[in-house]
Amino acid sequence: REHRNVLLIATTNFPEALDDAVISRADHIERIGLPGAEARREIIEDTLAAVASAWPKARQLAPQAGRLAQAADGLDGRSLRKAIFSAMAADVETAKDPNRLTASQIEAAFRHVRK
Repeated sequence: REHRNVLLIATTNFPEALDDAVISRADHIERIGLPGAEARREIIEDTLAAVASAWPKARQLAPQAGRLAQAADGLDGRSLRKAIFSAMAADVETAKDPNRLTASQIEAAFRHVRK
């Protein structure tokens, strides 16, 4: 009560785990679904740009972001980013030189996350 200008925000990817007592204390609940195709494309482009800052050949994958976004249907933003980095470790040669990263490896990582 002393701190009237404090806003507390909480998030979860597993709302089923919250009990009624926690939910009843919330003044407002906003449900945000999974990212749509455009948002997935933007997340993929942003992640590839970050990868390309260290491994420039990853920029060559940017034109395939739309196709990759379709392959990532059903994934949340964090899973998308983590899957791209997992794809960089897909095989020994790519792990040694992430410039070798391919769209096929990224798609395979997306499929693996969905399992």
